[in-house]
Amino acid sequence: MEYSAEYIDDIYKKNFLDFIQNNYVIEKNLKVNVIDDGVLIPVDIRERNSKNGYVAGGVITPENNYVYESGFDTPTSIDGYLPIKNFDQLDNIRQTIYYRDEEVIYFGHSINHWGHFLMDCLSRIWYLFSDKCKNEIRWVYFGDDINEMEQIKQFFDLICFDTDKLLYVQEVTQFKKVIVPEPSFIPGRYITKQYLNVFDIARENALISSDLETLNKIYLSRTKLRTYNKSEFGEDSLEAVFKLNGYKVIYPEKLCLISQIQILAGADEIVCVEGTLPHTFVFAKDGIDITIIRKRNLINYRQFAINEIKRFKVTYVDSYISLMPVFANGPFLLKIGDNFIRYCTKKNLKLGSINQHNFVNLVHYIQKLARIEISSVIHTGHLKQECVYDGEWFNRKIKPWELLQFYIPRIFQ
Repeated sequence: MEYSAEYIDDIYKKNFLDFIQNNYVIEKNLKVNVIDDGVLIPVDIRERNSKNGYVAGGVITPENNYVYESGFDTPTSIDGYLPIKNFDQLDNIRQTIYYRDEEVIYFGHSINHWGHFLMDCLSRIWYLFSDKCKNEIRWVYFGDDINEMEQIKQFFDLICFDTDKLLYVQEVTQFKKVIVPEPSFIPGRYITKQYLNVFDIARENALISSDLETLNKIYLSRTKLRTYNKSEFGEDSLEAVFKLNGYKVIYPEKLCLISQIQILAGADEIVCVEGTLPHTFVFAKDGIDITIIRKRNLINYRQFAINEIKRFKVTYVDSYISLMPVFANGPFLLKIGDNFIRYCTKKNLKLGSINQHNFVNLVHYIQKLARIEISSVIHTGHLKQECVYDGEWFNRKIKPWELLQFYIPRIFQ
């Protein structure tokens, strides 16, 4: 694995380097806990800890002991779920408990979001390919209903997993026996080869009937998404540069999953804006060149483990304006600036006729940002950006005035 961080803004570079210098790949004999009379508590039942904000959920024993491997201990409380600490609440829960005389395998939390599902929800599916897994036993899950997620059902078809074996649970339920596989990947903590094996199987099956042309250099675009020009602005200028230089522009949401995987598996170089798209590189070949164009100041920590285990040659390019920190739903303003121009110069990419100062995009971005912040003040009494920083996720807290001081001059560069 190789990283280039020369196009990362100095204001965040130390933070970024801290993440990429961690080692996430580990050799691990994953455990399997078997809990007689185990109680499954969906994360929909929330118990917010005042210190870290984690959502509670998972599996407990009849003695109220939490099965740690049933949780998801990520660096940020936005993504994780951990034990219920309020045992008075547990006593209340047990008064309305459901019982099923059935042995089940614990799948965990399901999220109706492709990127989150790949990174956060498939961490226990490795057990499906274990010699100890019994095909007749159902997998129990909670959260969003997988039957309503067409692309995720396509993925399960590729790994020959029968979705009829999924049991959707919305209430606290006690089972005769709960089998709890240990997570094979916890973003920001570790990643194992068992996690990646599942995607290797999906890729191999997708390539069996491949009749698509192999595309060596591809640009994965977000510009056809419904959110484009609503919460994301400016990517079309970047896309145009790569198209000019011979990259094939791909709009993944326009393709079935098999076609997406076939294209990713054939590419020698992939470029895209950060977000869900780089997470799909689990289907790509090992060791290829990838460029991830960053669109916000917060670091997408999930991706680093994928980069490492796939041994990618990775270049990150900061190419955005961020007047305030924002969550995953934006707004985002991408812009061709100094970092991107230096990146293109080094790669001998032609810039063509570009508009570096698209003030229409800037106006839309500021309007969207202002609406979010005003709404937050009205409903919560504080700016939304005050809630962004969280635990280990981002250890340098940039003050709002620092952001304004840094990015306002870049608007006019």
